[in-house]
Amino acid sequence: MSPMKVTTSQLSPDATTADSSFGQIERGPMSASEVEALLVRFAQIDASQNQRHDPQVIIRVRDEAHLIRTGRGQLLHYNARDVLQPGVKMALRELMALLEGIPAPALTPEAEEAPVMEAVAAPPRRKYHELFALVLLVAGLGMNLWALGQWLMRAKPPAPEYTPITDPAQLAELRRQVPGVYATGPDAGSRVMTIRADDGIEFALMAKDANGALQQVRRFKEAFVWSKRRDGTLCLATAGRAGLVNLGPDQSPRFYGDTYVRIADGPKP
Repeated sequence: MSPMKVTTSQLSPDATTADSSFGQIERGPMSASEVEALLVRFAQIDASQNQRHDPQVIIRVRDEAHLIRTGRGQLLHYNARDVLQPGVKMALRELMALLEGIPAPALTPEAEEAPVMEAVAAPPRRKYHELFALVLLVAGLGMNLWALGQWLMRAKPPAPEYTPITDPAQLAELRRQVPGVYATGPDAGSRVMTIRADDGIEFALMAKDANGALQQVRRFKEAFVWSKRRDGTLCLATAGRAGLVNLGPDQSPRFYGDTYVRIADGPKP
């Protein structure tokens, strides 16, 4: 079986907490059992953290790149090399079969809809006296929990993940230096990103036409806002499905685990 090279984004090293401060972590080659354990923990991410920070697990195996998101205890699978394709909800066993390159096991409709933790192991049933003791414990702590909830409601909200850049001089410099045509490679199947000085961005895929010549296909465009993340990283914040495009120290785009290299100057406004 081919090794699985794993990268996580906005996810803590133990895969239990989502926050943009974690950035991207290269976890290197992992075995199937290690990946399965990581996905089990990943599926239990707090719903509010998941919605705010959009944590992701990117798995490269053989010549494929898989992007995994989570929601409501379930796993969503995307093709990391084609942001135009929608995500597909998959059970853990079905996803692991896809990653390992083996036929997917047959699942009942109930298993397909079950959260990941329920599919892995059902918790043992508690005895009635244990449940009764648990109810008493919750009742005894009720006032403390209520007070804690009131404090949390009054607590200062967390800083936003990114903020727009408003300095006119910095904006002018970015619009002069960054716009251009960037690509992940020179061959068919490479992704192309065009950043425009009029604050527009275009995504495309390189493909060969009937004559064997490369051309850009499956384009889509979005507007973006020049922004800065809490860790100081520059980024392009789109309002659509692309989300955030990070800029590296050399101002080259980083998107879904891929680094784009400039191949041409960009169109001017």
